[in-house]
Amino acid sequence: MSDYTDYDGIGLASLISKKEISIPELLESVISRIERLNPMLNAVVYELFDQARTTAAGLEKQMYEEGTDFEPGLLYGIPFLIKNLLADCKDTPFSDGSRFVEGYLSPIDSELMRRYKKAGLVICGRTNASEFGVQPAAEPALFGPTHNPWNLEYSTGGSSGGAAAAVAAGIVPIAHGNDGGGSLRIPASCCGLFSLKPNRARIPLGPLFGDFASGMVCEHVLTRSVRDSAAMLDISHGTEAGDPYNAPYFSGSYLGAINRPPGKLKIALLTEVPGGWCEQKEIHPDCINAAHEAARLCENMGHQVDIVKPDELSWPGLADLFLKRFCGFVVHCVNYWERTLGKRAEESEFEPATWELYQAGLKISAGEYLSAMEGMQLFSRKIARWYRDGKWDLLLSPTMMIPPVKTGAFSPNPDNPQQWIINAVSFAALTRIQNITGQPAVSIPLFTNNAGLPIGVQFAGSAGSEDLLLGFSAR
Repeated sequence: MSDYTDYDGIGLASLISKKEISIPELLESVISRIERLNPMLNAVVYELFDQARTTAAGLEKQMYEEGTDFEPGLLYGIPFLIKNLLADCKDTPFSDGSRFVEGYLSPIDSELMRRYKKAGLVICGRTNASEFGVQPAAEPALFGPTHNPWNLEYSTGGSSGGAAAAVAAGIVPIAHGNDGGGSLRIPASCCGLFSLKPNRARIPLGPLFGDFASGMVCEHVLTRSVRDSAAMLDISHGTEAGDPYNAPYFSGSYLGAINRPPGKLKIALLTEVPGGWCEQKEIHPDCINAAHEAARLCENMGHQVDIVKPDELSWPGLADLFLKRFCGFVVHCVNYWERTLGKRAEESEFEPATWELYQAGLKISAGEYLSAMEGMQLFSRKIARWYRDGKWDLLLSPTMMIPPVKTGAFSPNPDNPQQWIINAVSFAALTRIQNITGQPAVSIPLFTNNAGLPIGVQFAGSAGSEDLLLGFSAR
């Protein structure tokens, strides 16, 4: 298909339903793009072509056998990539980006994967991600770095960086990712894509995981269009029996929500880092300019935009609370794989940053961890009251504190051993807040800087406001 990249996922599925292209033909087009572009990008780390061809043939046969009575879903037959973190897909290689795990095959489909397959998505590969999602990049020692299609010298961000590169390069219109501190929104910002981080528990993590990272992690996708993201949320949302959290109930269609005007919104503009969020306070001028340009665009659309004082959102020691929670998460990951694989973790099988966080996590007592959880829950209540009492609809900020950085900027440097931490915090300081509170947020690709690199802006909503965010973003 010479005009393949002119279509989003829904557009391609429409061609399939009208029989203007077959599902196997579309898959072969994607496979050829992977074979041609992946040597430059290193986005896809496990090719699942044989399995995908079997799936595509089966879906095509089903469509013809059902005849005119068959009504395929909105994304039926679309080739799809899944991230090499968290989501189990039966009988496929899965390593969490770690040398310690390499060689493992998923024994089951996760509940999310079952929903993807039921919708008719054709899974054709796994994408690159950092080890356990620790770094906000996709540069694991196991597979090497993924390169940004906008400039191959630059990072895609992460940890869903392989997914972002594949979508930005036009390999697939939609790719799966997950987000524990910004891992959907950060690569969306770096690669000029749209991404929604859904509300906590909107999409299930089971059956193997429930309270994963104490509610910080959620699943969804990176896309080029808002409507594809909405359609994917329609496919995947809904609590699974036994889930430890429940998202606010939603009975409508997220795709339908993008056709509803959001009305006049009250939007708070944040371009300074509130106290306690991180030690680094400076936001790069490119990112501030992007937020101000987005604010002007909102005002031109008829919305009310007011600058929020950072003190209203401050919380002393929040960064330290998050770090304790994150270190505990790394310990959980290592312990999980030790039990699953039946072998003991050794320093030589992990990246230095991962091992450092793991060792730090081992020193945190259960009481300290629970105190950190309580502190973040108190902060979450403060933010919820701030939305309610101020009658705010959305919080607008830069997605990241700095523009995309060059590949390798997250690797430990003996000459400046703390620089990778500073870069990581600068990437994630404004995104991880919604992982703490559980609220939904989007990164919208509205701007590029003078270097030609994308600069995303983030809009965060109150609990359960994905429909508002999608409807607003589609404008």
